[in-house]
Amino acid sequence: MNHLRICSIALAFIAILPACGKKDAGCKLDSECPNGQICRNMKCEADPANTQAAQNQQNSDAAKDQAPDAAKEQAPAADAKPTTPQSIALDAFQENKTVKLEDLGLDIDYILDTDIHLNSNTKLEIGPGVTIDMQSASAGISVNEDAALIVKGTAESPVIFKSTNNSAWDGLHFSSKNKDNAINYLQVLNADGESQVIELSSESRLAIDHLTLDGSANNGIDVGGDAKLTKFTNNTIKNCKGYPLVLSNYAQIAQIGDGNKYENNKQFIRINSNYFGDIQTSVIKKQPIPYFLADGMNADGESGTLTIEPGVEFVFEHEKDARIGGSIQIKIEGTAENPVIMRGLNDEPNFWYGLNIDTTRPSSISGLQLANTGCGEYASLRIRPEAVLTISNIIFKATDHRCLEIGSDAKITNNGSLTFEKCGTGNIFDNRIDGDDEQKVLADLPVNAAE
Repeated sequence: MNHLRICSIALAFIAILPACGKKDAGCKLDSECPNGQICRNMKCEADPANTQAAQNQQNSDAAKDQAPDAAKEQAPAADAKPTTPQSIALDAFQENKTVKLEDLGLDIDYILDTDIHLNSNTKLEIGPGVTIDMQSASAGISVNEDAALIVKGTAESPVIFKSTNNSAWDGLHFSSKNKDNAINYLQVLNADGESQVIELSSESRLAIDHLTLDGSANNGIDVGGDAKLTKFTNNTIKNCKGYPLVLSNYAQIAQIGDGNKYENNKQFIRINSNYFGDIQTSVIKKQPIPYFLADGMNADGESGTLTIEPGVEFVFEHEKDARIGGSIQIKIEGTAENPVIMRGLNDEPNFWYGLNIDTTRPSSISGLQLANTGCGEYASLRIRPEAVLTISNIIFKATDHRCLEIGSDAKITNNGSLTFEKCGTGNIFDNRIDGDDEQKVLADLPVNAAE
């Protein structure tokens, strides 16, 4: 009995001995370790390869998670503006196409190094705040046929055309009759090319408002042919070596609006032709600077009224004259404070001929100063036969010849205040008086004497 009990205990001990022995002895093979572990020094430890892979995988997963945000930070927005000035491509200006230049927010938004020609129905619209750098002598814009240039500057964000390398550039040229041609709040700087900065030819049309034109080796604006300024207000033209504004005929004078300034140029508005055309009702207004009549003045037609307002000043080229003929009515409406002035380009006697009234329609002259007349021994004011004229407040000065000559059948009403400051061969020569030449010379004209 005791023997059997002892044997049972021994067998039980033997049964549990391998398990206890294995634990005490440790591992011998990797297969004896749990998954993901290996046997090292008879101990099961985490597999370093699996740990590094797991870390790499973890880092990769994290990078993937962050990649979309990084891409968003690095990729430019779909509507992002360029960060450098853009060259204006010539092939963009195709027929019947509208091209728009927007403000890029740069000191220089666009670069132009050649002459752009807008043809057919092409339109170029330039938005507020745009600055274009004209980089060569040929840089400029020509608007032809039915094309249009539309500059949409504002007081706060003007459009600017300039040359940053101080090179001359060619300016703006219009031969288009498109009524949409318009310049608003444009600054044109140092356009020192050989031609006009802004040139209108043929029958072109252009509205100009709040233009600042600063610098030209030639004239500022030249309105040629039958071109028309549909608006011309609040403009400043300065630092031109030539004239700030050149007109081809007298009809264009009426197109000059108010608020214009001219500084440090040849300080005249030059008129190249003496032609008035169909006057109908024409008014010449005072400008901040005189009109320079390069070819004189000749208003001659079957009808029409020409009114010259107070303060207007005409400056005549050598050996030119002013003639009012046909059936044109002339009204010179100067005042003592703002007389109408007609004088020569040079302040010397006999420089230009004078004023010739040869119209058959009743007319009037008041508040007029005539100076530097007498070229060709003509009188300063000649009233031809059959003229009907009312005169008052006229000052004659600086002539070596007669100041006033009256035709034989002229009808004159003198309302007084005729001043003769220097008349070389007599104040008045009245052909209505019978007798020799000496008898026709008068010192003054009777007041209120209509004959």
